[in-house]
Amino acid sequence: MKELRSEIEIEAPTERVWGVLTDFAAYPEWNPFIRRVSGRAELDERLVVRMQPSGTRGMTFRPTVMKVEPSRELRWLGHLLVPGIFDGEHIFEIEELESDRVRFVQREVFKGLLVPFLARSLDILPALLRRILASGRSGCSRGRPGFLSAASRRTPFRGLRASSALP
Repeated sequence: MKELRSEIEIEAPTERVWGVLTDFAAYPEWNPFIRRVSGRAELDERLVVRMQPSGTRGMTFRPTVMKVEPSRELRWLGHLLVPGIFDGEHIFEIEELESDRVRFVQREVFKGLLVPFLARSLDILPALLRRILASGRSGCSRGRPGFLSAASRRTPFRGLRASSALP
């Protein structure tokens, strides 16, 4: 198993962060890694996710939504070929710190027979996760497109700010 994690604090209520997280159509506006998501944030829903880090060919996969806890957690699980070969679970967690401040966590958990052989190629992902969160922070502080600023153009994130440095 290999787990990757990145987090940031956001000055916003959990419901507003959840609204942006589940607005799949807006992902290309703020997420430099996940370029497209089709489907609904509903348990057992099959999504179509296009991941394409800058400078790569990218890949499309069809994960299944494993957990939906509104304003708290969203998880989806995808497989390479068949379950058990190479499984990737993408986890988004929203932890309320105060009524208008949350910790937003992204995690990737990889399991399966190929994980030991692909572990080195997965080492690029922590930098990509940090970049996704940094795009939000810089978007807030500089008024450029990012997780929070892109979302604020679409409402409900008008005026939100990221409040802590990345780990």
